[in-house]
Amino acid sequence: MPFRESESDGVLRLTLDTPGSPVNVFNLATARQLCGILDNLDAARTRAVVFDTAKPDSFLNGVGLMLAHATRTRDDVMSAAEIPWSAYRAIYECPVPTFAVVQGSCFGCGVEFALSCDYRIAADTSVTQFYMTEVADYLFLPLFGSTWNLPETVGLESAIDLLLWGQRWDAATAMRNGLVDEVAPASELAAVAHAFATRTAGLPVPEPAAAAWGDAEELAVARTRQRIDALPPTYQPLYEQALELLMLGAKKSGTYREHQRRELEASAHSALSANGKAAYSFFYLRQMASQRATGGARTGSAVLSVGIRDTDDGDARTLARDFVQRRVPQLQTAHWDDAALRLVSAGSAHADAAAGSGAVRVCLRAGHCDAVGLGIYAPAYHRGGRLVELAGTVSDGDEDLARELARALQRLGLEVARTTPRAGTLSDRMLAAYWRPWLAFAGGGGGAHLLNATLRAAGFVRLPSHVIDDLGGEPLASLLAARLGHGVGSADVALEALADAGFGAEQDPSLLDAFALSMVEVCAEVREAREARDQTILDLIARELLDFPRHLCSLGCWLTVDRVRSALANGPACALAGQAAAMRAARFADEGREFYR
Repeated sequence: MPFRESESDGVLRLTLDTPGSPVNVFNLATARQLCGILDNLDAARTRAVVFDTAKPDSFLNGVGLMLAHATRTRDDVMSAAEIPWSAYRAIYECPVPTFAVVQGSCFGCGVEFALSCDYRIAADTSVTQFYMTEVADYLFLPLFGSTWNLPETVGLESAIDLLLWGQRWDAATAMRNGLVDEVAPASELAAVAHAFATRTAGLPVPEPAAAAWGDAEELAVARTRQRIDALPPTYQPLYEQALELLMLGAKKSGTYREHQRRELEASAHSALSANGKAAYSFFYLRQMASQRATGGARTGSAVLSVGIRDTDDGDARTLARDFVQRRVPQLQTAHWDDAALRLVSAGSAHADAAAGSGAVRVCLRAGHCDAVGLGIYAPAYHRGGRLVELAGTVSDGDEDLARELARALQRLGLEVARTTPRAGTLSDRMLAAYWRPWLAFAGGGGGAHLLNATLRAAGFVRLPSHVIDDLGGEPLASLLAARLGHGVGSADVALEALADAGFGAEQDPSLLDAFALSMVEVCAEVREAREARDQTILDLIARELLDFPRHLCSLGCWLTVDRVRSALANGPACALAGQAAAMRAARFADEGREFYR
């Protein structure tokens, strides 16, 4: 059974351990067992219920997404959701205090599960993260009550940040914002949770209350609507609906069960929409790319010793500090000569495995040799970027070490793309392909407002100006000069011309066609040279680094042979992409081999 039961001092402990899965998932078996346990609860004997996890890296991950997309009609969704919703409702309406003891990833319906409890306690570890995936990743409205109880727990503005804008909170941030009531070291978590539950057992269950509503909330709504207005039009209705549900939940309009029905109907509609189905498909591609990095295993047991030298490289310092301070169980610092992994700065003589600005290098030890085998390239790490390219090759004997490193980086909450590049990191090459047509456009007198309007209409949330902010104008200009052959001065001028975040009413379809031609060149070259295991890795880079539109699923799915042929028929697009890109795109079209078949 998914839950293991134990009871002590009137406290019922339910430990979730989804069979056969590296993460806990709230599936139908879990829901049925929980409903049975809570329906038979004797409040005279059991004075509190504690939910915890047997998996140190996972409290609970989403099921709502899979549930909705496994069905075809609104009625199917409503019917399939009834048993899981009954379980969430049973937690929320439980007659004794309930506690969520969160350790590891708490994503999507996991956050909603924790919110359904009266109290939340979190482990102070690097892998404990709260993240609502629904809107931010999959253009899908939540369906297990978070729009009702999130505003009362953290306030409307923080609820908006979590649900609409996809903020990720560690345990300390969650406590500051009121999402959790107590934080404890992982080694003390069970004892702290039991003491908390024992102390609270028998007390009245807290009554839900409407969130404060005043000028601050009105201002938060106004700011959110301005931000929604700047989103691509195809996303705006979903975000407006999410905001409306949060406002109703904050004001406690109607009853909990009435709101539940309203939320579930809206969730079903969003899940069955074309946008929702396309965005959801990327879930599987992301999972495949993740498995390529780790060899299929999601968690590792080996402890990696990391040697760190003082460096002037800001990104290296940041990553090194995180290795030490975020308490990744898999990593520990060691003397340089004894370390299995060695962090060296980008300027090191032994750091040539990956090229590009913002890189942090990892040297895999092979005997007493300092030769670099892998490079960690994190282009926007200092600005919160989550993409890490683990680039390079290692000997067969070090392959397990490389996979353990990938797992450790994933436990830091990073997206790891494993590559074997022959001419610089794939991230840099994809950045150059992204910028090539824009620089040509700016060099020909094109303005930022026309480019931004075109990209916004296509579904890009982050515009070229945002990419410049994330990577820095000077490093980006140097990268483009090296990759594209432009002088740094001319790249600087073009980037400055495109740094405006405004957009106009007109669009130019040639720009999107040029983007397709430029991107298919690098994707086809990587496939031909086998520099990535498959297209999912490039799709992960495109999503995390370039903000490829969610409603188009992925770059590889969008770059069909027919799409490329259509772009090749656009003369201005071919000129913007350049002769080499157009010729390689023509070869791709002639070969007729899709990235996904």
